[in-house]
Amino acid sequence: MDVSPTLWVLTVTGLAALIAIDFVIGRKPHEVSLKEAGTWTVVWIALAGLFGLGLFLFGGGRPPESSSPASSPRSPSASTTSSSSS
Repeated sequence: MDVSPTLWVLTVTGLAALIAIDFVIGRKPHEVSLKEAGTWTVVWIALAGLFGLGLFLFGGGRPPESSSPASSPRSPSASTTSSSSS
């Protein structure tokens, strides 16, 4: 997947903004309740899911061709060739 420099800048800028907002909101020292911790966990997981969905949609919307080693059989000569090169 070819990623443009503009998309990299937007991604890094967005991440920096999220971290800055997190520091500003959480600046006041206090005891964190279970409800607040759960809420922030859901927020961060949702943002990660949206980022993954964006990658999926803008990356073509299909999984890679060879996603698992089991789907492409290895030839026995390939493993012996790499070990005999020493």
